[in-house]
Amino acid sequence: MNHAAIETVTTDSLRIRRQLETAFSGPSWHGPALMENLNGVSAEVAVAKPLQSAHSIWEIVNHLLAWLNEVGAGLDGKKYVTLQGDADWPPVADRSAAAWDATVKELTASHALLCKKIDALSDVQLRAKVEGKDWDLRTVLRGIASHSLYHAGQIGLLKRAAQ
Repeated sequence: MNHAAIETVTTDSLRIRRQLETAFSGPSWHGPALMENLNGVSAEVAVAKPLQSAHSIWEIVNHLLAWLNEVGAGLDGKKYVTLQGDADWPPVADRSAAAWDATVKELTASHALLCKKIDALSDVQLRAKVEGKDWDLRTVLRGIASHSLYHAGQIGLLKRAAQ
């Protein structure tokens, strides 16, 4: 296989999409991806606070979902903002198993929608500066992948602590 030929057709959007997919569902060389860590987590475990000073798994998932949606809205033209308060860490309102399942499904759907939006971006669009910021769109999108991995690690630790 000629790797040089493959690299010449690989766009930034494809590289970022691969990074997001690996962080979200794996496989990753470093350990479990986000959804791998969420596999088998019940609503009871998701809402538990085995470490009182830490967020619960469910709170982290709500936080990840908020940021996936915010970045997706930014790709639709919404001005970039740094989420704060309940917008950044949405509280868990309904602690039922059905609500947990719906939250995980919404996380998966938001991730898929963001990936679809990324597929439509050109390298020129990805290199454009975010309005009012010192970074480009690639930085934001790579950041959302890193954000998922960071919290995947927290979820893995909380999952172990809760069991």
